[in-house]
Amino acid sequence: MDEVHKRVLLKNYIRLKQDLSPVDDLLDILLSFGTLNPKMKKNILFNTQFNVERDGEDQAGRLLDELPGCGKAAFANFITALRLAEKQAHRDLAETLCRDLDNVHRELAQRSTVESIEVSTGAGYPLTQAGVTEASQPFSQPLIQNAYFLFGVDQKAKEGALSEHADLKRLVAFSLSQGA
Repeated sequence: MDEVHKRVLLKNYIRLKQDLSPVDDLLDILLSFGTLNPKMKKNILFNTQFNVERDGEDQAGRLLDELPGCGKAAFANFITALRLAEKQAHRDLAETLCRDLDNVHRELAQRSTVESIEVSTGAGYPLTQAGVTEASQPFSQPLIQNAYFLFGVDQKAKEGALSEHADLKRLVAFSLSQGA
C-alpha cells in the first residue's frame, strides 16, 4: 500500500473503526478480490489467542491494521468493497476516503512545488533541481537569448552571460550531486 493511502487510513482511523462495523460483508468482498486470505479473515473476526470473537470495533480496527500489508491494490480494493457494501455508512466512508485522498495528493503536490522552487543562481535566472539533473533539456537558454534580443544587448554580452549561465549550471549540478 502506498504511503498516501496509509496516511488517509490513519487520518480517518477513529471514524473508520467506529463506522465500519459490521465488517463481515467487507471481508467477503476483500476475500473475493484476493486482498485478504481466509487466515487473515479469521484473525480479523476472532481473537485467536483467546479463541473468542472480536466485537465490531475490534474487527474494524484489526481490518485497518491488516490492510497496509495487503499489497499495492489493497486501498483501491478497500474503497471498492466499501462502495459495494450494503450499508450506506460504508458507501459514505468510501466517498470520504476518496475526498481525503484527493486532498492528500493536492497537499503533496503543493509541498513538491515548494521543494522544487527555483534556486537562484545569482546570475539573474532561475535554475531548478529538475533542470540541473536533466542536462539533455536546456530549459532556460532560449528564454535568455530572447531576453537579450528584446532588450538590445550586444552579442559579446549575450555570449558572456550564456557562458556564465553554463558555468553556474555545472556548479549547481555538482553541488547537488555532492549532497550540498
